[in-house]
Amino acid sequence: MIVAELSKQLRRWRTLVLVGLCVVIALVVAVFMAQSAHNHPGIRGPHNLDVSLTSSGLVIGIVALFFASHLLTPITFLVYYADPMASEAKWGSLRYLLVRPVSRSRVLGAKIVVSTLLAVASLLAIPIVASLVGIAFFGLHSVTSADIAAGHGGALLGRPILSVLGTVWRFVVATGYVALDSGALAGIAVLLSVVTENVLAAAATAAGVYVLSAIVEALPGNFVNTISPALPTNDFDAWLYLFQPGTSLSGMTQGAITQVVWLVLTLGAAFVVFNRKDVKC
Repeated sequence: MIVAELSKQLRRWRTLVLVGLCVVIALVVAVFMAQSAHNHPGIRGPHNLDVSLTSSGLVIGIVALFFASHLLTPITFLVYYADPMASEAKWGSLRYLLVRPVSRSRVLGAKIVVSTLLAVASLLAIPIVASLVGIAFFGLHSVTSADIAAGHGGALLGRPILSVLGTVWRFVVATGYVALDSGALAGIAVLLSVVTENVLAAAATAAGVYVLSAIVEALPGNFVNTISPALPTNDFDAWLYLFQPGTSLSGMTQGAITQVVWLVLTLGAAFVVFNRKDVKC
């Protein structure tokens, strides 16, 4: 059933457009950043990513992943997870799926597995394409801290803080964490897609939860600090500390736990609702 569902989704224009969009955006962002870094040697990455963009092409991929994680990745995950069940119900094809000798849990499970495969594939396109562009500009070298990067002709001083192999495995873990970061969003989208036949309503409501969580986290106050660990956007950028050897990764652990809890609760609720839902055949 998973193979049949995957084959159907791969033939849809929505899937082709989303994957193509991720590739194009990654390409444009990477070329722009690489060109800017080439003209201004020693420039560092955003936020907590204090490494020189010109030290290695891999850094361009890391920065592209950072920018994509805040908008492009959540939108992509929303579309993939909010669409399958709601669109089937809207088109009236869901009733024909359910008359087959297949349990409802298996139907929903296949939809979730295929959505996960497509969402992760779209996400992987971003760091891979951006890294290839970065390597074309700056080569594949060890990553150097921006603090020890000289501004004279782009020369880098001091010892590299991360080897190529060390950077690659951290990059893989970071990409996995970014995918998991959208776990709560995906779970909420699946639950809403089971409840409603309106794809836009399911996606918009899930996006609203994501935005509300980000707003609440930005507010000051002891109450916010208390509930912060339970919010879907908690420790969203904790993966950046992977590229600062010696720093604590406790934020990643807390963020991963939060996402897993949200996933278990929302997907569990989705299966319960779908198995009890009245679908007229």
